[in-house]
Amino acid sequence: MTTEHQSLGYLLAAGGGAGGSGADRDLVEGLRGEVLAALTERTRARQAAGQAPLGTADEQALARQLIADALEHRARQALGTGDTVMVEADEDRLARA
Repeated sequence: MTTEHQSLGYLLAAGGGAGGSGADRDLVEGLRGEVLAALTERTRARQAAGQAPLGTADEQALARQLIADALEHRARQALGTGDTVMVEADEDRLARA
């Protein structure tokens, strides 16, 4: 993990991982990958625009927003396909994993 994304790594590792089943681990890994990709894209866009890198607090806030966005996207997909939508407690647990 790059230095600029250490705070994201902390946020995604908080809670010590998903634990539980392989499906839980797959969800956590998928969410991590999605959020890291989005954060990397935002970082590159800032650099390309000549903007200063985000500070740790701002990067953490952005990471939280990206996690929330990714969970919302997953919920919309589930609704669209008729799959079960995660309950809020499960989303919270996944966001902390």
